[in-house]
Amino acid sequence: MFIQSSASSAVIEVKKNLYSDELDQSYENLLSVAALETKAEIRYSGVRAAFWHVSNDDIPQDDPSRLSRKRALLYHCLARDQQIPLRFIVGYKGFKTEAALRAHFVQLLESRAGGSSYSEHKRIGPIHLPSLIVCGPHCLVKLNGMPYVAHLMKDWRGFSKEDVWPLYASCTGKPSLMLLELLWTRLRQVFALPVDIFGDDLDVERLNVLLMANPIENGRGWGYLLNDVDDTELPAGIAFDDWEPASIDVLEMLGFDQIARDGFLDLENKDLQAYLDRENVSVEEFVERMLATRLVARGEDGRLRALATGMLTVFLPDGRIAIDRQDSPRISLWALKQKKLK
Repeated sequence: MFIQSSASSAVIEVKKNLYSDELDQSYENLLSVAALETKAEIRYSGVRAAFWHVSNDDIPQDDPSRLSRKRALLYHCLARDQQIPLRFIVGYKGFKTEAALRAHFVQLLESRAGGSSYSEHKRIGPIHLPSLIVCGPHCLVKLNGMPYVAHLMKDWRGFSKEDVWPLYASCTGKPSLMLLELLWTRLRQVFALPVDIFGDDLDVERLNVLLMANPIENGRGWGYLLNDVDDTELPAGIAFDDWEPASIDVLEMLGFDQIARDGFLDLENKDLQAYLDRENVSVEEFVERMLATRLVARGEDGRLRALATGMLTVFLPDGRIAIDRQDSPRISLWALKQKKLK
């Protein structure tokens, strides 16, 4: 069954049974959606938010033309993803395990690539991948920052963590909730809906990254790297993690306070450098700690700037300090939950 909403927000391919043949057929059907010539406006604020969620980087002077070739490739991919409808494949029955769904999707890509991992022309690039594939309780989801995302905490298999995009992941959970999260995110971008449509949102699906995307050297497409995971490492049932904000100490708190006052943090400021010296913290260590919150980025001028429009800091009775975006209710709800646990 092929259903398109009147607002062209989403296209759903529904299958009673989802096995290899049905998966391949559904993928092929949805390619026509990815190829649509659309006049939909690019909503820059939404693309920018997705860009910094994925890259932990900002767009210089809000001008995408100033991005590096690799970063520009990511930006245009996210902008295109926002323009076209969400694409869902929903199978009520089919692959029995998350591992089986992962394996057969990789087989689908390999068969279309014809043995080459650099096959944008085979229509297996990030734009062509469905937003969500559901098979019973198992899912594959695109990690484009709208809203799902995953991050590398260190370099991976010889690749710099800045050059690799965790693009596609699997999970076992509640597919209907994931589908709604994707829809709410798209509708909020279009109609500026309030953020509380997401509810408490303190349970986070445990995502198991399947594909890493790496820009090809000529900057014209993407290569894929398979993140092999042993079947025993995948959860046997529904798996969620508790959401937590970034944890900081007084040093980072002062850095965020400076950014809130001046709009940036000048790392060459003599007073800042003297303070760091007294605390026996190098500038680079301080920068790493600030960047680890994923709430700031280092600009072309070397200064740190906030990625969100405002920050909310929470001080807990046990001395912990937490920080997150002010436009999200998560940190307030999280703080109330911590209070109830005491």
